[in-house]
Amino acid sequence: MSNLRRIMWNGTVRALPLKQQLEAARIAGCDVLALTPSDYVRWLGSGTSTRDMKAMASDAGVRLAHLDPFVRWVDRWQPDLPDFPTDAISFDADDFFRFAAALEVESFTAWGGFPSGRYGEPEHRRCVRCSDAAGGKRGATLLPGIHPGIRYPRPAHRLEDRLIG
Repeated sequence: MSNLRRIMWNGTVRALPLKQQLEAARIAGCDVLALTPSDYVRWLGSGTSTRDMKAMASDAGVRLAHLDPFVRWVDRWQPDLPDFPTDAISFDADDFFRFAAALEVESFTAWGGFPSGRYGEPEHRRCVRCSDAAGGKRGATLLPGIHPGIRYPRPAHRLEDRLIG
């Protein structure tokens, strides 16, 4: 597969400064370092421009080409987890896709930490349609994934095949 990418989730190296995160991704053999909207905003707030972030990534031989997570794709998006810091993930669709456009990401992840069974397959399909429309306009695509809070009436891989194909 020539288009296979290795993406390092930045939660693995979040305690490090961006430059060291990028170096860790390169050492691990990853092409891409995923980043969160909250880290992106934090780096911007510290005076590091998007251009500077991309230049650091290029110097390390890694791309900032995946934004993770997009959580506000359902009405009741708040995670069902005690003391979860929702401010770190609460960016609305406009902000999320504005960040994705500025970074020129290739992909993003939609995540759901809500209670199991709260939503079903129709909401998951709506997420795919919404993210395709918003992300497609900005050149990013949703990486398919199964969300723990979605009740799937069929085996997950069959749903995935239908959503992707």
